[in-house]
Amino acid sequence: MSRRVAGEVTKFSKYGLLLRAPLTMANIKKFSWSGLAQEAREHMPILCNVIQHALPSAKQKAKRMSYRGGKWRTRQASTDEAQRVLTQRLALIACIIAFTASEKKCAFFQTVLGLQLWRNGCSKKVNTLSICIQSFMLM
Repeated sequence: MSRRVAGEVTKFSKYGLLLRAPLTMANIKKFSWSGLAQEAREHMPILCNVIQHALPSAKQKAKRMSYRGGKWRTRQASTDEAQRVLTQRLALIACIIAFTASEKKCAFFQTVLGLQLWRNGCSKKVNTLSICIQSFMLM
């Protein structure tokens, strides 16, 4: 089983188009969490299935989520909102796995995140868990 999952990760890091896209404004604008999650499910079905079952269901997540509307008002999240959050988390986990497998070729998301952090004043290296790259590399 571990060999099959390793093969899926290799396939995703080699053929995942969204993570291997060149860093252009057009590619940044067309980036979509759901598209990335769908691509991950296509290339890594076993691993994504395991990850999805490790996360709570959308119904369970919706019960735990709430949004502040005003000072004291909170509202319960809908199942669709919770599903969107879970899709983003699956895509983020897939990004980290692909980046770990092939740091030079699958760095699109990490570069975009690093750029966003740098634009918002982050000047230090933030490389824990392979979430983003060093900000000086983006200048």
